[in-house]
Amino acid sequence: MKKLFCLICLIFITGCNAEYTLVIDGDEYNDKLFLYDSQSSLSEAIKKDDTSMDVVIAAIRRNKPHYNERLFTESLERTGYEYTDSGLVEELESNTIVSLFYDDVDVTEEDGVLTLETSSVINFNEYRAPLENVSIKIVTNRKLIETNAHNSYDNTYVWDFQSGDLGEDVDNKIYIKLGEVKRTINYHIIILVVSLLLICGCVILYNKVKNKLG
Repeated sequence: MKKLFCLICLIFITGCNAEYTLVIDGDEYNDKLFLYDSQSSLSEAIKKDDTSMDVVIAAIRRNKPHYNERLFTESLERTGYEYTDSGLVEELESNTIVSLFYDDVDVTEEDGVLTLETSSVINFNEYRAPLENVSIKIVTNRKLIETNAHNSYDNTYVWDFQSGDLGEDVDNKIYIKLGEVKRTINYHIIILVVSLLLICGCVILYNKVKNKLG
């Protein structure tokens, strides 16, 4: 795993960005790691022989073969590689690519309570890689019990770390504790039931009026 840490960090020598998204849907999960940089800065890095995308990509393929890979080019400022995977929550600790960021990733579930907790320091700092930004998002339909997320919105919990936040004296821990899946209201069924009741009421009222007039 340490070798993979080093190779991933080669990308970040150019000041690249990392976006990690973990979606927890009940007892299942899917996750995505997006490594990107501007085409211009990446080209300059290659000219200076500061990094080799081919070497890094080969390492990910070799160490994380279960991840799907695709080249992603959104704009000159967002071009890179995207890695995705999915599985059961019970497999999350051993399978997830989030272990690229931390020495320790603990995922436990007991009595319907799921806890994800990492060690405090992001590993990239160990290699003195000048990261511009690391963004970690967890999206879930389970009830939140507690978290140390920096921001949250619409069942999404976000941790954002910039280069100045990646020192050993800064706590980069990811912590979230989740309960069972939230019960959602099916408004379509409610609307259907109310509509049927209104129709039945109108029919009954019509028949009563018709009988009185008859």
